Amino acid sequence: MPYKIYTYADPYRISQTDFWEEIKHYPQLCASRTLVNGLLHVMGNEIVSLLCPLDDIVNHNRVFGEWTKNVSLTIQQYSEIGRIYRNWHSCGEPKLTDNYYDALAHNKSSMLDSVRLFIELGIRADSLEASKLNMEHRVFVYLLKILEKKALFRLPQMPSVSGLKELIQIQAEDEKREKEERHEGWEDTETYRKELEIIDRMIESAKTWDGLHLVVHGIHQFTPLQLKFLEHLDKLGVEVIFIYNYLPEFKEIYSSWNYIYQQFDAPIHHDGNIRTYMPVGQLQKTGNAIACNMAWLCEEGFSRGDRRIRDNYELYKDERVQKFDNISEYAGYVSDMFGEAVKEQEDELPARERPFQKKAGTSSVLARMKDVIYTANKEVDTLLQVYYPEYARNRHFLAYPIGQFFLALYSLWNVENREIDMDFSLLRNCMNSGIMSGYQAEQLLKTLMNLEPLFLHISSYTEFKQLFEEYIRSYKQVEKAVSGEVAFPFRRLNLYHSYKVPRKEIEDLYHAICKLNEYAAQLFGDVGADEQFVFDRHFKRLREFVSGKQTSLANEEEKDLITKLLSRLDMVQKQIKSGDKGTLEDLKSGLYFFLKQKEEPVADWFVKNFEQIDGDVLNSRNQNAPGKKRVYHFACVSDRDMNCKVDELLPWPLSELFIERAYMPKELAFRVYYAALGERSNFLRYALFYGLYFSQCDTKISFVK
Repeated sequence: MPYKIYTYADPYRISQTDFWEEIKHYPQLCASRTLVNGLLHVMGNEIVSLLCPLDDIVNHNRVFGEWTKNVSLTIQQYSEIGRIYRNWHSCGEPKLTDNYYDALAHNKSSMLDSVRLFIELGIRADSLEASKLNMEHRVFVYLLKILEKKALFRLPQMPSVSGLKELIQIQAEDEKREKEERHEGWEDTETYRKELEIIDRMIESAKTWDGLHLVVHGIHQFTPLQLKFLEHLDKLGVEVIFIYNYLPEFKEIYSSWNYIYQQFDAPIHHDGNIRTYMPVGQLQKTGNAIACNMAWLCEEGFSRGDRRIRDNYELYKDERVQKFDNISEYAGYVSDMFGEAVKEQEDELPARERPFQKKAGTSSVLARMKDVIYTANKEVDTLLQVYYPEYARNRHFLAYPIGQFFLALYSLWNVENREIDMDFSLLRNCMNSGIMSGYQAEQLLKTLMNLEPLFLHISSYTEFKQLFEEYIRSYKQVEKAVSGEVAFPFRRLNLYHSYKVPRKEIEDLYHAICKLNEYAAQLFGDVGADEQFVFDRHFKRLREFVSGKQTSLANEEEKDLITKLLSRLDMVQKQIKSGDKGTLEDLKSGLYFFLKQKEEPVADWFVKNFEQIDGDVLNSRNQNAPGKKRVYHFACVSDRDMNCKVDELLPWPLSELFIERAYMPKELAFRVYYAALGERSNFLRYALFYGLYFSQCDTKISFVK
């Protein structure tokens, strides 16, 4: 069944288009959760069918969830690539040199990402021309040829029409469950009740969906799995109707949309009811004037001296683009604004209640910030999570000391010696974690750093024990030495100074490192250098170890974190097949992937990406009401942040040159995906235009120099 493509000019009035009556009863899958929220806000009672993010369907366990969310599967895939590399290195074809083997092993995660990408796109190795490729590209093709035959790298079967109907019903129920969980404590508000009424209509509509038509809202940057799912719908006979915003007077700004959607080989129908956008009952905003000029100056043959450009310029000539000298200054600006919002929230409480009040949620604090910030560069997130860790709701485990502890412990273990190595930086992560029961993390870390010179010339645990036992004995001699004795001058050295490094703290550090070696031996000690770890047995031990440490942690946040870690370990244990094996390096790579996984992303964070602009802007009318003046701040709009090369978006070793030499694109999924990659910069330009043009709030633009 052919695709359909509809466009609308005014995102606030989609329900007034000439195609709304046709599509309103079909399930509607959106580019993002923010777009879902924005459409719910402006359309309200016009929503009568399921409205949810497309990725919630694509990543559901009944579609690709076993591929995208199965941590165990990815660990096993890491392990399989590692096994193939080791075979090539020892005796295989191609024969790898030591240096090349080390390079491949170091970049194994990127290679896995590349393999998974081509499998998701449905590109087989025999369709690639490898004769003109360099070494790493030939290795990739050869590896893909091996892996695509293995069940471990096979995509799950997608649902039939009946299965799809069930999935739509399940998703509608999940929307209600998610709404109830996120709004716990606010059930009596009028807004909440109206939202539940809409969701109840979604649930009833999902029960009667005929499985013949489905709508996809506002997707520009398609992912391979989204495209594979849409192709599957087409094969099932489900008519997919794409809709997105389009203003005919600004053809160049919207040119990337036309380029991407022409790949679907379907005519584009522009709404005939509402042909342009006019802010209702308001004067033109400066942002709207900037957006118009930005778009017109992109049009071929448009003169800078045109009267419309001059008139718009008069509206914003006093506006200034804000400059930050570096990313730290930009992060500090956001941090100060967030800190003011936190203080404002706290100051509203009576002083006697503040000690007993729970920490405010991220959403409520962000609602008090003057700026709603969107950034083309997400580097600032890392800094902001350090500034306000208690509000970092989507941090991964590696952002916490406990995550660093496990990563360090796996890196410290020496399989051949069956003991830990002495790597000072890794030991710091372990001592700072709070996992070492019976010791204060802060004191262990301080002692370790004071004694750093002792670690410079030792590499093994055996050497550590010999050196420290001798050092503790000599410390006692120096401590008791009196004037005239040989040991007396050493009392002036920092290493023997009782105020700098007390003997008890030295002994505590010694015993803590001994205990650390015991922990590692519990997890790894029964596997020798020439043996492999049985994954299910190892993760069972890891779970027992983590569970045993939960009650010893005083920090409530880390207790909660361990609860989540245990839940995920339970999931991994269920997914691992009995008898699956791998090396310590495989375990380390898999654990890194496991720990860096974030909780489900949330829409309300310090700074948002440009993909969230389209949905959030639909809330701007409400946010521009008296007493709610917000500013939509579009940040990081420098050339460096706005201009993206295809090579920067592809995982190693893939590149634009590789694709040009190796592959003649034929499949629809690849053509659309690759077109979207090439248009990434134009998408960012469009998103900036959209935010400026449609926002009913004041706007601001900034960049990092």
